[in-house]
Amino acid sequence: MSGSRDITLGVHVGHDAAAAIVADSRLGYAEEEERHTRRKSQDGGPWKSIAAALAAVSASERDVRTVALTWSLSRYLDCRRDLADHAHRVGNDAWHAKRQREIAIVRDAVEELRRRFPNAEVVDVPHHQAHLACAVSFAPAPDAPGPVLGVVADALGDAESVTAFAASDAAGLLGAPEVVLRRSPRQSIGFFYKRASEAFGFSGSEACGYLMSLSGCGDGGEAAGFLRERLFARDGQGLWSFLEAGFDPFRGHAGSAARCFPEDVLARLALPAPAEDGDLLARAAQANAIQRVTEAYLEELLGHESLGGRSSLGG
Repeated sequence: MSGSRDITLGVHVGHDAAAAIVADSRLGYAEEEERHTRRKSQDGGPWKSIAAALAAVSASERDVRTVALTWSLSRYLDCRRDLADHAHRVGNDAWHAKRQREIAIVRDAVEELRRRFPNAEVVDVPHHQAHLACAVSFAPAPDAPGPVLGVVADALGDAESVTAFAASDAAGLLGAPEVVLRRSPRQSIGFFYKRASEAFGFSGSEACGYLMSLSGCGDGGEAAGFLRERLFARDGQGLWSFLEAGFDPFRGHAGSAARCFPEDVLARLALPAPAEDGDLLARAAQANAIQRVTEAYLEELLGHESLGGRSSLGG
């Protein structure tokens, strides 16, 4: 195979490992590793997806010019080291082990990528910008021309949980957009939703999905009002922030979510006893309260004055 082709391999290492390949400016293949391993949310390196991507464009490892990672590697590793150190200090062994494992997986996978693709430059793409590129590519165009806003929220990106990007138009979000808002891992909406799902009684990688599905079947307005008062306050920037006394994601881990919340908040999050007739409305209302608080948090961030005057594109 001639090395004259312009081939870029995109690689996501970690949870939901995936690979995509662009050959001569055309997307040739994109798939998550779980499709090959049949293991939901497969983590680690996407080695089977990489092999399939190369085959799809009739290329070899030596033909690839660029390997693009979906992490800003130094920030990712520094953040996980800090979180691991914090977990060790507070005696959270499970959290410490999880972060150490993440560090090892990403570090080892990057070394393996450099070995496998000797002719390629390995480049970092900040994690939330990788999400942003996907959102821009698939979101409908804004209704009106002018400044746009791209918002990404997840549990923990490189070292932030929410990032808002601004640009003069949608195309500008794919170039060098301005970062107008960042939230720390302690303010992670993803961590909150996962911990709340665990406190509710769901577990495993699908815990959030179960809670989300149930939440649409009930009305938890009263409980949501209580949770908003106990969980949030405005910080020095005027932004809604989680109160450490109401929610601290680093006090608990999967299986011990109760440590993240005080008793009165936990009582509103926990799975209520089933009614004698088997009615699920009480459960659905409780799940709906968690969903409402989660959505309100994002709405508050998006409504902040620092983001005003722009069209929201998605995230």
